[in-house]
Amino acid sequence: MMRPQAPIALLLVLGVPGCGGQDPQAPTAAELTVMLRDQDPNVQLKAAAWVKQLGPAAAETVPALTAALKSRHHAVRQSAAVALGELGSAAAPAIPALTSALSDAQYEVRKSAADALGNLGPAAQSAIPALEAFSRQPDPCKSAQSALKKIRS
Repeated sequence: MMRPQAPIALLLVLGVPGCGGQDPQAPTAAELTVMLRDQDPNVQLKAAAWVKQLGPAAAETVPALTAALKSRHHAVRQSAAVALGELGSAAAPAIPALTSALSDAQYEVRKSAADALGNLGPAAQSAIPALEAFSRQPDPCKSAQSALKKIRS
């Protein structure tokens, strides 16, 4: 079992994917789940970056990523949406939360949620009304239009 300070220790040992140097050893999905629930947004952001790199192998992080969509830090919300988009069908339980994120105050969060829903394809049928509304906003989003095409195909 990991101690509360373990996420920071993991960051020191594991590093962050794609940040120069040698590729560090990837954390387990269980370790990433702990990191995603950490109170430090920097830890959460780094964990989401790992999930994105690991893709479907990190499927057990879906509940923690779904919770991160409600973070008070917009960068954490956006990173959670991006990571969910990389998990394929395993992210299906997050469809309601991703649909809600289409109404986020931050455009980049809305765009990332639309991309993630599009990556889920037809499984995200329930998001169609929200995506249609998003695509009609004053700042039209090509991600919403692309997601609608993927979901309807």
